[in-house]
Amino acid sequence: MIGNHRGGYEMKISSVRLFAVFVLSVTIAVGCAWRLAYQRAEKYANQHRWDDAVDECIEVLKKKPDYTEAQILLVKAGRESFDQHAGNITYYLGDENWDAALVEYRRLEELKQKLSQIQLIEPKVIQQLQSEGRATFGFLGVVLQKITPTMAEIKRFPVTEGVLIISVVPGGPADRYLRKGDIVVSVDGEKIRTSSEFLRIVSEHFPGDQVTMSIIRAGKTKSLILTVGNRMEYLEQVPMTFDQLLSFDKVLQERDRVRELAFKTHFKKGKDFLEKGLNRPALEEFDKALELKPDDIEARRAYQEAKERILIRIAVPRFKNLTEYPGLEDFLTSKVLSEAIARKTELIDFIDEDEYDEILKRYRMSLSDLYESSLKLGKLGVVNALFTGSILEITRSEKKSSKEIKVKEHKYRKDPKTGEKQYFTEKKPAKVFTETRYVTAAVSFKVTDVTTGRVAISRTIEKRVRSETRWTNYRGGVVKVQDSYYPMGGVPPSEMWTAILLGTEEIPSDKQPLLSFDSLAKQALKACAEEIAEEVVSHYR
Repeated sequence: MIGNHRGGYEMKISSVRLFAVFVLSVTIAVGCAWRLAYQRAEKYANQHRWDDAVDECIEVLKKKPDYTEAQILLVKAGRESFDQHAGNITYYLGDENWDAALVEYRRLEELKQKLSQIQLIEPKVIQQLQSEGRATFGFLGVVLQKITPTMAEIKRFPVTEGVLIISVVPGGPADRYLRKGDIVVSVDGEKIRTSSEFLRIVSEHFPGDQVTMSIIRAGKTKSLILTVGNRMEYLEQVPMTFDQLLSFDKVLQERDRVRELAFKTHFKKGKDFLEKGLNRPALEEFDKALELKPDDIEARRAYQEAKERILIRIAVPRFKNLTEYPGLEDFLTSKVLSEAIARKTELIDFIDEDEYDEILKRYRMSLSDLYESSLKLGKLGVVNALFTGSILEITRSEKKSSKEIKVKEHKYRKDPKTGEKQYFTEKKPAKVFTETRYVTAAVSFKVTDVTTGRVAISRTIEKRVRSETRWTNYRGGVVKVQDSYYPMGGVPPSEMWTAILLGTEEIPSDKQPLLSFDSLAKQALKACAEEIAEEVVSHYR
């Protein structure tokens, strides 16, 4: 009894230890996860990848909400990301690039949603960090845009490299020195090509340091000396939400106006293209307009008009069957249509035989003289192409073969003296039988442009399929057959050559039924239909 109690007690202690180890492992893993996330956030901040830094800070604070360093870094990264996107919006609006501005609005909205998950740190925490010297971020308070050669050419800038001042933070360190439209060429003698280079140099300074800056204003070069400020001074009265801190609503309230301007721009471009007969560009512009205002009736009507002008209507009468096997033409026609419809774009329409027959009757034309009737409909703009085809040939064949094998049977017998089991292997002769059915389908097809009478595509396709079964006359169960490859043209292995095992196949003792020739013919025709549909749709896509 005592032993049993002791054993139960030991098992209980062991379980407790295992649980403790598990809890410790999970704790360590979670701790490592947020530390790694914070390291990534710092790395992204150093690279001025502010959106990525925001994402990593949020991940840290989800796991460890009281981690002050991550809170401080999130304030910095959130501010920088906001300034970057807001600056881009200002630039694109000035350039009347409404689409690019809307992209930046969307990114700003995404930033707002991300930051809404986190409550900001309190002012007393910032003050504490400032007193400890851990919150000294160099800061000038400008929003920048990289100058590209294309921009320089359009705006007629005197330089092709540098950064453009988009806006200056009111009351910030640069407020009295820099203006919107200034071009920064160098800082501390280092040439500036991107906003990241500018921010890197400034952030390397401590608040109170001075930086020299070479700028171009109104075509004239000027040299300035600015005193670097501390961003945290502007966060001493930090509100409890980023919405208030970054004035998201103030920036985003312009979005609806910009969306309306973008809509009107695309709609007008579409109408201009339509009047000039440039139907595809018109369709693209109307499509962009509808993305901005999906319920606009006038834009929807214009989109349909442009679409009707470039819609490719392809008539697909029933394929002909030139073989001795009836009924396959309906199967092939149906498969070609279904595969083509599955692959087509919005600007391609396939017309089946019933619908085409109705069109011909409406225009009092005959289905018997299909080609001439289609040419007339092509001139009227009712259809654009005639898609015809024929099953040229269905060939069937069978092949039977057999192969002699040796089956290893593992047996045992009792030793008459000792009574122990003695195992041995006995080989028995057997045969493996193979029966294979083959079907090859040959299909020709042609697509004729009935507006011009020219043949667009003309091809013949062949597809071969098979059904195979193998069985053995061995009745002792399933046989595993090993197929070997012998080098030197099939010479059996010797002292010089070793057989290479390719695989093992299990062969039943009962013959399994083969697929019928009709089923195989449909498989081959389906493979033809897939290739035909892909080629036709690709031609008009």
